[in-house]
Amino acid sequence: MWELPLIQGLMLCERVDVDPATGLPTLVRRFTRVRRDRFPTGPVGFSVFAVRRNGFGDSPLTLLIGDPAADRHLKELRTVLRFADRLREVPFHVAVENVSFPRPGVYEVSLYAADEPLASYPLQVARRTGGGTP
Repeated sequence: MWELPLIQGLMLCERVDVDPATGLPTLVRRFTRVRRDRFPTGPVGFSVFAVRRNGFGDSPLTLLIGDPAADRHLKELRTVLRFADRLREVPFHVAVENVSFPRPGVYEVSLYAADEPLASYPLQVARRTGGGTP
């Protein structure tokens, strides 16, 4: 038996570094937008970070990268999270690799436990216009 966890602070970043001495995470280069020269893009990779709490037992978790304009998923990652203590907040991160975005627009990064939505984040994918961040 499992109970639905709560997710706080869903964020996207280049990567998550974990301090080996303390176990504390550091989000490296957090972003809200991806810029590329060509579409469809080449493979894009990033990390998704959140804090989970109040769950209990083994919770099936699905991360979806969705294209609302085409009503389809570009990427789906599944895992199982183990919750032993409802009161403990636990950082969660997953590396997303090799996502290709077909066109500029807003995409949805969503987290589900079973079929229940937990959190989502809009990701703006835009055409690069000159210099600036990727």
